[in-house]
Amino acid sequence: MAERTSALMTRNRVVVFRVTQEEYKLLRSTCLERGGRSLSDFTRSGLLALLKSTGQSDERIALLERKLASVQYSVQHIIRLMESAGTQVDSNHAY
Repeated sequence: MAERTSALMTRNRVVVFRVTQEEYKLLRSTCLERGGRSLSDFTRSGLLALLKSTGQSDERIALLERKLASVQYSVQHIIRLMESAGTQVDSNHAY
C-alpha cells in the first residue's frame, strides 16, 4: 500500500549525484534489462528499496539481540539455580 501511495504523491524534490561513465552504463543497462520506465525512476526505486531493506535488517538485528540477551539471562539464571542446589557448573560453558 505504501508503494501505491507514493506513486500517487507529487514528487517535487530533486536529488542530483554524479556517476562515472562506467557507473552510468551499468545503471542504464540494468534499467533496460529489468524493464525500468526510466533511468531516474529505476535509480530512485532501487535506492529506496535498499534503504527500506537496510532498515528492516537493523530491526531484525535488534530483535535477535534482544532474544539473545533473554537467552543469556535465562542461562545465567539456570546456572545460579544449579549452583544454589549444590550442582557443580563447568565455568567454561557458563555464559
